[in-house]
Amino acid sequence: MMSLQENLGRKDLDWLEIARGYQALQEEGLTHEQVASLVGVSRVVVTNRLSLIRLPEEVKSVPRRTFSEGHAKLLLELDTPEEQLEAFSVWKNSPVTSKSFQKIVKRAKSGILTREEVKNAGRPAFSEGHAHKRGQKGWAPSLLPKIGTPKRSKMLDV
Repeated sequence: MMSLQENLGRKDLDWLEIARGYQALQEEGLTHEQVASLVGVSRVVVTNRLSLIRLPEEVKSVPRRTFSEGHAKLLLELDTPEEQLEAFSVWKNSPVTSKSFQKIVKRAKSGILTREEVKNAGRPAFSEGHAHKRGQKGWAPSLLPKIGTPKRSKMLDV
């Protein structure tokens, strides 16, 4: 248990490795409060990170340096693994920031994220020239007009 505690103190762990470490401590018989005290975080942090383990395997298998803990927590707002996977597939086809992903999850929660939107995710909405100007590799065309696109005046002129 001591080596597990030391391992959890490393800075290079991602959110899923930390959650699995908390789970291992819990399997040793510790409560959320005891795990929190042992690793130096609040009980709420332990509980929230442990909940990330419930995400579908496809979500947990993506490189976690690109799909952040913030992205993962947003998926937990969706009720079913199917809804989580639909929202995740939109992100996977056209990665966006946590803030933009929050809008996608909100649309999914309200039932207005359509299968067509999921299917079209990742198709460039603009020419490669425009995408390059915005520093993007391609946008989900059916989502961005609804969740907001940069104003023309804010575009970088290259």
